[in-house]
Amino acid sequence: MSPAPDRTLPSDVSAPALYLSNWKDIVAVWRSSKLTQTDMATAGPGLSELYYLHDVSSSAHNCIVDYSGFFRDEDGPHVYTDIHRFATEAWFENIPGKVGTLRTNYLSYEGAAVQPRCRLSRSYSLIPEQPFMVVRYDLLNITSSELTFSILDQLHLVSAGPNPPIHGSYDKKRNALLAEIHHLGTITVALGAFDAMDGHQVGG
Repeated sequence: MSPAPDRTLPSDVSAPALYLSNWKDIVAVWRSSKLTQTDMATAGPGLSELYYLHDVSSSAHNCIVDYSGFFRDEDGPHVYTDIHRFATEAWFENIPGKVGTLRTNYLSYEGAAVQPRCRLSRSYSLIPEQPFMVVRYDLLNITSSELTFSILDQLHLVSAGPNPPIHGSYDKKRNALLAEIHHLGTITVALGAFDAMDGHQVGG
């Protein structure tokens, strides 16, 4: 006799996972930290899959482990770096100028002595038929005092074996980190910023 299944309660939470596409050769999957009420939160929220479908041989290969954002309130200091503790909500925008953008809001942080004093959100836009994605952070101070928040934007690439054929570097001119993933047919992935970065790290 099999054990009784875990029961879930009625809920009004938003979608736990959503797909993005550039309508040509890139597909990405966003997921929250829990896909169901009975899940143990161990990953997310953020992108958990990214596919570049430039040829048939690459179509089954996910390029990333995750692409996530981490936060720190420097005035506390309060850290929000175990991001799977965040409850989130997500939807596709339908207002002019933002149609198709995946908007994610970070809500309560489980176990925090002080909940985030900013409203935190992260938006993803895959540009139609173009090989890039624009990611935007929005922080809204909900206190009456000045705050300093730090953001760590982290892209964790899939490796193959103990000596993965991945080469990473920082390009100062482009203000971007570049990585070539040779075991997937030499795919180049770039992670850049429109503003100056306080620091960067390539590899472990």
